[in-house]
Amino acid sequence: MKLAMLGMSTAFSHLDLNVARVIEDLDGGTEYPVRKYIQTAVALTNKDKRNCTKIIPKMHREANFRDWAKDQPKNTNAINASVTFTEDHAKKYDTRFRYDILKAGESRISDPRCLHGTDGPATTRRVAVFAWLVEHDGQRLRQPGTGSVEELGRAHWDLLLGPKLNSPSGYPDKTGIPIEKFPASMHLLSPSAISNAIVGRIPYSDLSVQSELAVLFGHNKDARVKLIRNNRKCMLAQVKKNVA
Repeated sequence: MKLAMLGMSTAFSHLDLNVARVIEDLDGGTEYPVRKYIQTAVALTNKDKRNCTKIIPKMHREANFRDWAKDQPKNTNAINASVTFTEDHAKKYDTRFRYDILKAGESRISDPRCLHGTDGPATTRRVAVFAWLVEHDGQRLRQPGTGSVEELGRAHWDLLLGPKLNSPSGYPDKTGIPIEKFPASMHLLSPSAISNAIVGRIPYSDLSVQSELAVLFGHNKDARVKLIRNNRKCMLAQVKKNVA
């Protein structure tokens, strides 16, 4: 989850991929094919032009990316697009930043070879969730190299990041990683099938998950609110019991 509050310094524009690794993959393939990565986020709040993701379309095209990469330092990661994607590039590839203004509940899916970012500072509260995408077999995570649903479930059960489990981006987390379980952490056993699927305890294909999804995204607002409130009530009761 990503949270931005009013006044926070949110401005950035970069690439989450190593340029040399992308070219290596295009030339013959790597262990985890970069061309199979996708970037996605689900908006939990309404966006506007000052508070949303912006991307540069067309840069996922191989010819464009290869040509642009020639102008970049080797082994560059997290490129500052405001410096490395110039006005000359914009004219050459006939593209520039486009604002992806989502409403709450909508999602963005883009190719990570497209430089992206956001403006700042934040002028309102903004919340987004970065999803773990699961293959149709219910066992593998969609992003190459991120591990399996079983490993994700084990990490949630152990309350500790597994050694083989990378972030949804396909890359390992590098900051703030605990080497042991936080002493005050606790298991919260949710009555929600969706919640249990998110942490890898039951498959998304389970009938109980599909039933809850129908309520959550259905037209009956009262049923939707009741489902959410009941789950929150149960979770809060567990917290109070465990810390009493």
